[in-house]
Amino acid sequence: MVAKVIDVPIQKDSPRLSNILQALSSTRKIATVGPVDTSSRNTQDTSSGSLANILNLRSQEADKHKISFHEAFGLFGIPIVAMVLGCIAWTIWLIILIITPNDATNVLMDTSMLDSGKFWLIPDEWSTLQACSVAGLSIVVVFYMYILLKILVWRSQKNMIERKLDNFLERWRAAARSRANGELGTTFSQKFFTKSWKLYVQWNALTNIHGQNRKFWNFFLKIQDILMLALLLHDILEAGSPVQIVYGLAAMASLNSFSFAVAIIFSSCTALVEVLVDSLFDFGSTVLYPLTVLYFCKENFHYDRAVYFISLEVLPIGSFERRARMYANPAEIALVRSFLDSLRILDEVDFFLRIGMNLAFSYRLKRIVEVLIEMGCENHQHQQPRRKRSLLHPPVRSGSVEKMIAVQRSVPKAFAIIFVAYSVGILVITHESIVTSQTICSPHPECVVFAYRWHNSDICPCRAIVDGDSAPMMYHEWINPVDATKFISLLAAAGALETLQLVNRQLTILPDELRGCHNLQLISLINCATEQLPEWLKDFRKLEYLQIEGKTGSTNLGNLSEDLFADMPELRYLQMGIHPRMLHFPPLDGTPKLRTLLLSRMYNLVRLSSFTHLTTLERLELGACKSLDSLPDLKPIQSSLRTFIVLQGAHLCCNGFLGACDLTNPFCKNSTCLDDPTEKATNSTLQTFDKFPNTVCQPYSGLSQVPTAKTIQMCDGVPFRQCQLPGFEPNTSVVGMCYNHRMQVLACNPDPDKIRARRRQIQDGAGAECNPDEEAWLGCSGQSIT
Repeated sequence: MVAKVIDVPIQKDSPRLSNILQALSSTRKIATVGPVDTSSRNTQDTSSGSLANILNLRSQEADKHKISFHEAFGLFGIPIVAMVLGCIAWTIWLIILIITPNDATNVLMDTSMLDSGKFWLIPDEWSTLQACSVAGLSIVVVFYMYILLKILVWRSQKNMIERKLDNFLERWRAAARSRANGELGTTFSQKFFTKSWKLYVQWNALTNIHGQNRKFWNFFLKIQDILMLALLLHDILEAGSPVQIVYGLAAMASLNSFSFAVAIIFSSCTALVEVLVDSLFDFGSTVLYPLTVLYFCKENFHYDRAVYFISLEVLPIGSFERRARMYANPAEIALVRSFLDSLRILDEVDFFLRIGMNLAFSYRLKRIVEVLIEMGCENHQHQQPRRKRSLLHPPVRSGSVEKMIAVQRSVPKAFAIIFVAYSVGILVITHESIVTSQTICSPHPECVVFAYRWHNSDICPCRAIVDGDSAPMMYHEWINPVDATKFISLLAAAGALETLQLVNRQLTILPDELRGCHNLQLISLINCATEQLPEWLKDFRKLEYLQIEGKTGSTNLGNLSEDLFADMPELRYLQMGIHPRMLHFPPLDGTPKLRTLLLSRMYNLVRLSSFTHLTTLERLELGACKSLDSLPDLKPIQSSLRTFIVLQGAHLCCNGFLGACDLTNPFCKNSTCLDDPTEKATNSTLQTFDKFPNTVCQPYSGLSQVPTAKTIQMCDGVPFRQCQLPGFEPNTSVVGMCYNHRMQVLACNPDPDKIRARRRQIQDGAGAECNPDEEAWLGCSGQSIT
């Protein structure tokens, strides 16, 4: 027994027609149950007499009527327009995030003024994946614009695209119905058109909102939806996103699947209801979820901009405090980067996932608009003359008094089990993954980001290790730091590590467990007394950021392997400091994307390798590299260089490299003049020095800021206390201030610029609260602080 197609006699302009049309508007089934006879089936095949044809005929008759926005959409109008505009704005923002990720993030996080807009160090080189992503999202924007025009302009008239498609379908149908003349070529062409037309009719019956097999099309779309949501959920579980976001997305995916199971079981739901529910869930996963991620980014990042701007104003160029990223909370940076990366298209899977979800949502939104317009037009048609229908849908062959009304087939109710199982399973998997990883990783607070995985391993899948103390107060803390080797070995064992950032910890040698972390992108070791870099470090091809600051009084690094940077194609930031044993710096031929190179307090460094392959270098800073006699030709980086700094002395400033030799200059103590003309600066190098006159080879006070046991004990753990240091002349002294210079231990520091900066902070109410008992000399007044 199957649903049988029945003939319903209809008198033109009769009340019965109105009743049938009213019933059809809610897509209810009109059928009898009984055997299907052959004549009925033939009639259905030849006339394409389906429910979709009747409804599509009425939808095309809307061309004769001018319906208002309110008549078409009613209470849905304003929300739908707002939704479409929001989707357009969001998709455009995603395109901007792909093209200029640093600028987009700076606007979102209000960090444009930090580090000259390079605070986040997000890779922004153009690639094929970027081009495809922009093209795909642009198509989505065009589709949204088409929907918006259909809402605001094309409610009652066909647009140019529809008219051209009508003409094409008219010719296609005519070719399919024509008879061959017996010639082989003509016969083949006629068969092709006939079969292709039948395929189109079948496709339309499947995909059209009033098609006989519409519910099966919705079934396939829903399978696609839940698969994409599963992939998205897997990505954010692996990224270690905030628990609230993960549970929220899992709940939305579960409800999405469960709602479709309900629609299968109670198959009387109208097409409008089904598509509206699906669209709401699509809107949640496509727009609301990423907006929630951005909100978490904004709320979980804090930076004292007032202190930074005072440092920019008061402290000289090249000062450690002028590097905003150095004084930001590294855990917050790691979290925000993790959040933002979850929104970006980083590989082929992300591409198909993001573009697919946006296209699926825009397609459903278009179907909602079409149904609402059709229902609005329907109210104006009862007394209107008939007109020739469009062939955007297969034609209805109808007599003067009757039409064919077909039944929409329902998805078997047994398929609802799939969606119920998905609804339960995705919640269980999400919960167990979160609980399992939290249990394993909770003993390691230095792991600030970890993946959520449901497995039986005892190894924490750590993604970001951030640990340290940026302001140690006492001498014993300075000479006896926490040894980080053990916990790094444990947390790196899973091979998931992407970020390693330590400040004032002991890590003389990188543990071998790090070797398996092939996705490592950032290594920052400040005052960790690192003495050796392993040979396998050169295998980190995804490394983007490398900073190793030695510790005063420790052995620190010697000469590095010559092939260390031979194959680091993603390296963009390289900073080395306080490594007096290093005499030569290895070639940088394998770092074509390097943007920043900072070398500081490399007192015995005498040679740098060629800059030939560093065509994207934007910042070159050499601080207290006193033994540098010369520089390689700067012509390869002359056009890209935006910042060039040579400060606190270098032999090249006065040994004749830049012109005349002047050994009386304090920079050239224990130096000799260059005799070989080939060692002198090229014209391009001289032009580069002339371009940055205020930041190269400037005089400096020469006062030592290196902490010693004596200067540390002067402070006794009290920041900003006034202290006295011996001056240059006998029986003289200079005023100093207890300060954590370069994140080192609190010690008496004689730098007058830092004293002025603290005075400004107190004056402007910025930075740490002042203590009148210790900082009255800096202008602090008020109640004493216990």
